[in-house]
Amino acid sequence: MRTICVVLGILSLLASAVTQGTAFTYQGYLRQGGTPANANYDFQFSLWTTVSGGSQVGATQTVTNVSVQNGLFTVSLDFGAVWDGSDRFLQIAVRPAGSGSYTTLAPRVRMNPTPYAIRAGVAARLAQQAATCRGVIRTRRWRGCRGGRCPALRPAVVRC
Repeated sequence: MRTICVVLGILSLLASAVTQGTAFTYQGYLRQGGTPANANYDFQFSLWTTVSGGSQVGATQTVTNVSVQNGLFTVSLDFGAVWDGSDRFLQIAVRPAGSGSYTTLAPRVRMNPTPYAIRAGVAARLAQQAATCRGVIRTRRWRGCRGGRCPALRPAVVRC
């Protein structure tokens, strides 16, 4: 019974990690001619392996007619499952909404992990370990409380 509870606990952790999607919100600040921009713009976002040069990772995301007020804008991006722990840099290109060619901004922006991403990385490692484990996880037997002390149940034997 306790083995089932431990396995269900691990599956619950994995399920919560799986429900996290790959989309994220990016907020930026845009200047035009040295002053905060105030208009609608089209953006192209792409991920790269280095701050300059390197290789593109995933597809370019185009977001059109984005409102920029006092230089601030917010977009939702989803590059898919490209987050493997390697460094990623966001390249941004912009143009006035619906006209002209895109201007690539420099330098690229380094993408940093978030708490959910760190948790998902831990859960992914647990899933990989669970997939290769042929044995069982057992907990210590409950022996009751003695003298006001109640020992916590914790894994005692892991056989893989």
